Formats: sequence, C-alpha cells, structure tokens
Amino acid sequence: MSNLGLLYANDAGALDKALSAAKRAVDTVPGEPHFQYNLAVVLARMERFDEARTIARKLQSSGDPDIVSLAGNFWRKSMKRNSTPLTRR
Repeated sequence: MSNLGLLYANDAGALDKALSAAKRAVDTVPGEPHFQYNLAVVLARMERFDEARTIARKLQSSGDPDIVSLAGNFWRKSMKRNSTPLTRR
C-alpha cells in the first residue's frame, strides 16, 4: 500500500490516490516509520509542506537509523525546495 502511494505520487494527476494509499498504509500499520515517511513524501509533492515537516520531525527521533537518515535528507531537500524555512516549533 505504501509503495503504491509513492507510485501514484509520481503522477501529478494521481496525487489524491497517492495520499489515500499512503494514509491507508499508515492506518493499517501505524507504528511503521517507512509508511509514515512515504506519507510525508506524498504530502510534500502535494505542497502540503507543514504536514510533511511535522511527520519528518517526528521521524527524526524514531531511533531507527535508516529512518532518521531518510527524514534528515527529506528535511534538507524540503528546505531547498520551499522558500518557507523549516524550523522547529
């Protein structure tokens, strides 16, 4: 389900499907950080940056080194793409 969300996210016309698939994955396995990361990616592609950042911030403290790295990279890329600075609130 989560990878399906990312697949849809590559098509700008299918972003609603991407969001639905990513949310289903998170709802099915709420503690799975990879699914949460994929949801953040979909949200960012929809230009819903505040929601994506909130998820990325939470993932940076997940304790899973792979997820911390992914979330950190996501955070940095988001800063470059969006003129609104990413700050901790």
